[in-house]
Amino acid sequence: MTGGPTSAWPGPRLVDRRVSIAAPPSRVYALLTDAAELVRWMAPEADVDPRPGGVITWRHANGDRVSGHFVELVPDRRIVFTYGWDRVDVGIPPGSTRVEITLTPAFTQAGTGTDLHLVHRGLSDPMAHAHTGGWTNYLGRLAAVAEERDPGPDPLAGERVPSAATGGPGAAANQGVSFDDVAARWLHRAGVTRSTMMGLPCLRRDGTFFAALDRRTGDLLVKLDEPGVTTLVDTGHARPFAPAGRRFRQWAAVPADLADTWPDLLEKAYRRADGA
Repeated sequence: MTGGPTSAWPGPRLVDRRVSIAAPPSRVYALLTDAAELVRWMAPEADVDPRPGGVITWRHANGDRVSGHFVELVPDRRIVFTYGWDRVDVGIPPGSTRVEITLTPAFTQAGTGTDLHLVHRGLSDPMAHAHTGGWTNYLGRLAAVAEERDPGPDPLAGERVPSAATGGPGAAANQGVSFDDVAARWLHRAGVTRSTMMGLPCLRRDGTFFAALDRRTGDLLVKLDEPGVTTLVDTGHARPFAPAGRRFRQWAAVPADLADTWPDLLEKAYRRADGA
């Protein structure tokens, strides 16, 4: 199955991820085009017909289902498929966006590896931000399986893809900075994983929650000490985090229009989770 370069897909390049994998391109290609391999790192159910026009679908444990069709397949080199969600409220219909994956051999002392480059085109803000964190998570799991490592439990297994109506109040307000963008910078840190807290996407360090996103408001939630939270609230840089009227005194809700302060506050929350 072969194909030449594809023409530009409408829409900005909003998700662009690269990962180096210590496994040959043939192994990585199989993990992306074989249903029995796809379920090892992406989702527990998959249907893959690896030919141009063939179906590619997968269903996550929470029931959310991705649907698309292959556009281009160059064995061990390139995979292009359309992409969308069956859930109407997500606002990304099946086949409405496009995923392009390029595999380049990388020769090291340990043998032949792969440089994987993924571009997901056609998404609009704020949904691109949700998919940035998703692809970061799943490409990491793909690399683990390709390298014959255990990817462990999927931290996003129980997290539903957000609807278009609720998926990004913060992304629109913070001029392109999102929780997924910021969180991705912490996922390489020791002990950091993604999870959920009270149904909210969050970050943990060695099992301890230290940050989350309130999708209703777009606020970044950070866990600090009580004096630190009080200072942020008193200076107008945060709100108390009080869902259902219950005040969490060690948590501050930092609005999206102060997104330039998020990295510094995440660093403080990360350090505090370690007791520093």
